[in-house]
Amino acid sequence: MMTTGERIRFFRKQRKLTQVQLAEMTGIHPVSIRKYEINLMQPQLEQIQRIADALNININALVGYDSMPMKISTVGDLLGFLMICHRAQLITITGERDPDSGGLRPDTVSLVLNPVLANLISISVGQDKISREADINQLHILMKDPGILSLLISWERSLIIREHDIEKQKVNPRILGPTLEKIITDQLQRLDELELILQSINTPLTEYAPHASDLSAGEQLSGSHHDEDDPAGL
Repeated sequence: MMTTGERIRFFRKQRKLTQVQLAEMTGIHPVSIRKYEINLMQPQLEQIQRIADALNININALVGYDSMPMKISTVGDLLGFLMICHRAQLITITGERDPDSGGLRPDTVSLVLNPVLANLISISVGQDKISREADINQLHILMKDPGILSLLISWERSLIIREHDIEKQKVNPRILGPTLEKIITDQLQRLDELELILQSINTPLTEYAPHASDLSAGEQLSGSHHDEDDPAGL
C-alpha cells in the first residue's frame, strides 16, 4: 500500500513536475515536498489539499480510500455513512417540512439517490428471469426505525439552519457582520458536537437482524406457494 508521500511522488512525476515546481505551485517549501515524498515528514490536511489542487486530483487519491477502512457495524457508523453520502450529494434527505419547527415530518421522509447516478449504475429488482431494472430517479429509501429517523432529521435540520445563516451573511455581510458570524461559529460547533454524538451511538446493527424464527416462518410461507406440478418452485 502506497504512503501519502509515495502517492505525491507518483502524481508529481505523472504530471512531469519537479519538486521545486510543485513547491512553487503550492507555496510549500521544496525541502518539505522532498521530506513528504520520502516519508520523513507527514503533510497536514491543509498541505495535502494544496498539493491535490496543484496536481488537479481528488484529495482522496493522495490520502487513499483504503487508509481508513469504513466499518459499518453500529447505528453510529450507519448515521456517519449517511451523513457522508448526503454531504457528497450522493443522496438527498427529502420530505415535507413542519411549518412550525421547520423540520422534516417523519412520515414523509425518504432518502433519494442523486439522479446523476442513473447514468452510471442500474438497480435490478428480483432475481434471474423475473428481475427488472428499477428507475433510480423513482427510488426512495425509507428509514424504518423511528429512533434512527428522528436522529437523522435533527441533523438535517441543524445543517439547513447553518447553511441558511451562511447565505444571509453572504447577502449582507456589512449589516449582519460579527454578530451573525458568531452565531454561525456557534452553530458549527453545535453541529460538530451533534455529529460526534450521533456517530458515537454504539448499538450494534446486529440487533436489527431478523431472528432465526422469522427466517423460518418466511421460508415456510414462500414454500407454500410452490406450483404443485413444479415441486422445486421453478
